[in-house]
Amino acid sequence: MYYFEFKWWGVMELARSEARSEALDHLLNHPTYKGENVVGAYIGILEWNVRSKDIRLHVERVWPEI
Repeated sequence: MYYFEFKWWGVMELARSEARSEALDHLLNHPTYKGENVVGAYIGILEWNVRSKDIRLHVERVWPEI
């Protein structure tokens, strides 16, 4: 099982930093979920200008690091 922290903010680098921090905090504070071991974490940052048709989803593995 993996944690997945998702953000949709205006400033991508701030969203990435906050999502990374929260995902790692969840791993430290909650190493299991419903009896299953959590073995890693991913973050997803949605980059979407609602006035256009362009949408980008950035996904990154934050733990364990490659």
